[in-house]
Amino acid sequence: MKLYVLTLFLTLLAWYLSSNGRTDWHIVPILSSNYHFYFPPENVITPSTLDELVNVIQAANDAGRKVRVVGSGHSMSPLAVSAGTLLSLINYRGVIRLDEHAKEVTVKGGTTLNEVNDILEERGYALSILPSISHQTVAGAISTATHSAGSKYGNLATFVTQFKLLLANGTIVTCEKGTDFFNASLVSLGLLGVITQVTFQFEKRFDLIERQEAKPLNYCIEHFEDLINSAEYVKLWLEMNSDTCIVYQLDRTDQKPTNNPSLTALRLRGMVYEMVEWLSNQVPVAMGKLMIKLLIDSGVVFPVHERVGSHRDIFYMPLYQGTHHNSEISVSQENCVMAISKLIQFVKNVDMVVNDIVEVRMVAGDEFWLSPSYGRPLSCFLTLLLYDPSQQQKDLYFGEVHRLTSPLSGRPHWGKEFHSTLGEMTTLYPKLINFLSLQQELDSKGIFLNEFLESTFI
Repeated sequence: MKLYVLTLFLTLLAWYLSSNGRTDWHIVPILSSNYHFYFPPENVITPSTLDELVNVIQAANDAGRKVRVVGSGHSMSPLAVSAGTLLSLINYRGVIRLDEHAKEVTVKGGTTLNEVNDILEERGYALSILPSISHQTVAGAISTATHSAGSKYGNLATFVTQFKLLLANGTIVTCEKGTDFFNASLVSLGLLGVITQVTFQFEKRFDLIERQEAKPLNYCIEHFEDLINSAEYVKLWLEMNSDTCIVYQLDRTDQKPTNNPSLTALRLRGMVYEMVEWLSNQVPVAMGKLMIKLLIDSGVVFPVHERVGSHRDIFYMPLYQGTHHNSEISVSQENCVMAISKLIQFVKNVDMVVNDIVEVRMVAGDEFWLSPSYGRPLSCFLTLLLYDPSQQQKDLYFGEVHRLTSPLSGRPHWGKEFHSTLGEMTTLYPKLINFLSLQQELDSKGIFLNEFLESTFI
């Protein structure tokens, strides 16, 4: 027994140190929230007023100096990486106006989604959707088309009614919903300017009931259409090592909130899952796959449960210790089952441990030129996760899934890891050429470009 406890303790210690024991973070001024990028920009500026923001952009434009805006650092693609000036909105945040009659709230661009939630919840209101993680800034979240889950809802940007954009020449333009300029510049990756303020539509606060249940993977494939329409918000977690599909169904409810399972219990289950994920990378592939399968089959991590809570508590996904990498592909609804089937076949045969889930969520279409949901009535988003992978594992898994979904017109999520060429993007995004023409017009010196965006679009 003592040997068992000692072994467990040493395993937990090794996992914790490998996932959270960095000692070099403090020597680099900027890093992503998931430790994906370390880069020393020329300088970091944190303006707190609109005048300061304007002065920074005008000075950069006059000097032809690169400047990128960084929000919370959540993106796993190098959108905010810059060797020039890094403009952080961390001090430019807060509510500007809350109109209860119009049900609209206007906030500064650096305000986080958590802060917007706090502002609304105090007054009995809520946003209709929330992503699983809410520490992103509003400017960053809408610029990358951050989304939730639910066939009747679009991404977060679809709830924006107006925003203001600071252009390279220092002028500020007001963008109104329903115009071509609004559709071009809302989801624009920071390429057209700095989003200084955003107005969201909100509604009355609501509670949700969440039902979680494990099903055979084949069941979810065969009943896919029924499942995605079985609740107001639905997400599927596919675990291919165990042929399991975890079904999450969320609906609005008037039932009294429960504390079962508690947030602490959810965190503990996540820690157990992460420990086994980490272990699966330390052993031969066959053993690693078996370890994941046995854990999922045990029901310890994803037991059947039903809980009721506020929309924030139910939408929210606890952040764990380790380094997760992910890529995300969007395909049309009619191509979703085919894409999942190809993915399952690949994972079954690949000589590596795919030690994390694939999350499947449906998102309604929109008219934003660079949105992965552009022009499609309903899109299926496949989020591919890996726990602490090697570069070789990432290239193999993410690269192969990209290849498999390319014939299905798979569009990458801008805030996730991807590698696509301008030729591919032009085919996937019908308005891309129009967008790039607008970018040249508004930012002729290319001050908002970085190396990653230049290699992708130029």
